[in-house]
Amino acid sequence: MLKQRYNNIVLILLINIFVLVSCTAQPPEQQIKEYLDKAVNKAESKSAGGLKKLISDSYKDQRGLLKKDLVRISAGYFYRKQNIFIKIKTSSILIADDSSKANLTVAVAISGQSLDDEMNLLNAAEFHEFDLDLIYDNDWLLNSLVWRSTSIDDFLNF
Repeated sequence: MLKQRYNNIVLILLINIFVLVSCTAQPPEQQIKEYLDKAVNKAESKSAGGLKKLISDSYKDQRGLLKKDLVRISAGYFYRKQNIFIKIKTSSILIADDSSKANLTVAVAISGQSLDDEMNLLNAAEFHEFDLDLIYDNDWLLNSLVWRSTSIDDFLNF
């Protein structure tokens, strides 16, 4: 009798947890914005290992770079820079009907000085745009990217 009551309580708790998780599931757009925030935080803290966790094992870009190459390039960049500050702007996020893939473009300003000061943004930042292809595999992961250098005007008008 006690065992059956215990099992019923556990079952009720599991159902409540499932309902709570189902009700609080975020839409893919919000999940992707959080993914981008995580990526920025990992880059600003110069954590190549942290970025590695945000990249799909099947990553391959148009230049033939693989996940290990992207992590190595990131680690080299982090080694050369004393400080990293990043400011991003995101385009509309295009999500596949089955929510398994997403595409977006991100405008990025990168500097060794805080980008909260407009003068640092104007004088000390590098500007890039990244076309990101993400896949969903229990979490959003970078599957491919194309990047290009841009100008401050491109960033401000993005």
